[in-house]
Amino acid sequence: MLSLLFALTVTDADAGVVGKAITTSAPEFAGRDKSTIERWELSDVAMAHIDDHREEARKQVEDYKSQYGNGISVLVTVYNATGEDLVYHGQKMWTGDTDRYRAPDRIKNGQWGTVLYVHPAGQMVGVNGALVYNIGGRTSRIDYVVAGFSVPYSVLTGSNSTWCRVEDNDSEYSVVSWDTYQDRINDSGYLRKTWSSYAYDTTCSLAGGSSPNLEVIVERTK
Repeated sequence: MLSLLFALTVTDADAGVVGKAITTSAPEFAGRDKSTIERWELSDVAMAHIDDHREEARKQVEDYKSQYGNGISVLVTVYNATGEDLVYHGQKMWTGDTDRYRAPDRIKNGQWGTVLYVHPAGQMVGVNGALVYNIGGRTSRIDYVVAGFSVPYSVLTGSNSTWCRVEDNDSEYSVVSWDTYQDRINDSGYLRKTWSSYAYDTTCSLAGGSSPNLEVIVERTK
C-alpha cells in the first residue's frame, strides 16, 4: 500500500476544484431508479461533460502560475470521471514543491481539480514528482490514481515526460516502490499516453516547455 507522505489540510472544501459534481440526480438519469445506476454510467455522463469546465480549470491553474511568477513549474488539472470521489492520498516530490497552490482534498465525479508544482527556489533542478488519489475513499480494495511528471531544469539534462495509471492494491498491479515509479516517470518518453488497468483508463497529456500544462483524465471503463 502507498504510504501517506504527509497530511494535507484544506480549510476550504472547494479549494482547487472546478465544476459541479455529476451524481445520480443528473438530468440524464431522470426517471431512473437511482439505486440501479452504476458507477460506469456516472462515468459516461461525466465524460460527456468533460468540456463544460475544462477551460475554467485551465485558467485557474494559469492564474496560480501568474501569481507565482517565473520559474520551472507544472500546471496540473485532473478530471474525475470514475463515477465516485477522488480522495487525496499524498504526493511524492523528488524535486519541487506545491508552493501555495496545493491539490484539493476531494474531487467529485465530473469535477476538475487543479494544483501548481514549482521547482525549489534557488536550486538548479526541475520539477519531478507524483500526485496520488484514492478512488472512492475506501479502506479495502484500494484503487489509487498515480499521476507522475518530470520537467528538467534544462533541455540539456532531459525532456518532459509523464506516466499515470490506476493501481489496484488487490491485484497484480500492486503498488510498487517509489524508486520504480520514478523510473517509470522519467523513462516513459511520453508527452501523451493512456494507460489502462482492470476497470479504468488514465490519460496524461503533458505539454512541452519549462512550465507545461499536465492534464490527467481518469475514466471508469466498467
